[in-house]
Amino acid sequence: VSAFLLNRSSDLRLELSEEVWNKLYRSICFSQLRFPENRAFEDVAITYKVLLEASKVSTIFDKQYHHIKRVGSLSATHDMKNLIGYWKSVKERYDNLFSIVDVQERRNLLKSCALAASRTWVYYFDCSVEERRKNNCVIHEINSFTKQNIRLFGDNEWKYQLRIGVFFPHFLNKI
Repeated sequence: VSAFLLNRSSDLRLELSEEVWNKLYRSICFSQLRFPENRAFEDVAITYKVLLEASKVSTIFDKQYHHIKRVGSLSATHDMKNLIGYWKSVKERYDNLFSIVDVQERRNLLKSCALAASRTWVYYFDCSVEERRKNNCVIHEINSFTKQNIRLFGDNEWKYQLRIGVFFPHFLNKI
């Protein structure tokens, strides 16, 4: 998943990941911002907002924290609800940042959308008919976005799997 690139001046370009767990925040950072409720990948939806509002960002390069990913954790679980949450978070980030970032970061935002779209779309066709009906509106949203913003086989620099993955949302039926 693309990192958010903070570019406050022409001589500063600091790459910061979208995860929440690997940062320390002052409580004031969340005085006006809230995590989306009942959505997986909420860190994707909030981290860039905190960074945009921050007047100062500091970084250290020493490893001071050990993060353990549990096998059954929410972020490791792939179901339609989680993948839709991922799509919504990535799409919101795209909508809010696309017009204010440089060309390279626009490509990264689009790649994140492509990844979320292809993962969600592929999983959708492994669901029951009832689950598909329940999520048709999101799939149509993904298909519309993909058709309008992503070439049929994506960006030539993307990995082969992703380039094939974005081919499918261009069509409404399973191929």
